[in-house]
Amino acid sequence: MAKKQTRRSVSIRGSTYEQIRKYCERNNVSMSEFVEEQIAHFFGNGGSKREESAEERIEPDQLQDAARYFTF
Repeated sequence: MAKKQTRRSVSIRGSTYEQIRKYCERNNVSMSEFVEEQIAHFFGNGGSKREESAEERIEPDQLQDAARYFTF
């Protein structure tokens, strides 16, 4: 019997994807981990497992702007 799928895909603009990819590459973190952490932070479900500087942290208003580019 097949396992129940627990992962889902979202569509984002290419420019947003490249920004996330470059950030993750510089910070040695997977893209899925980064996106999941930022979404959890937005919804108040916990913080990051790793330390971030203030300039690396994405603020809620930035996430709201980015939300225009996500398709769920």
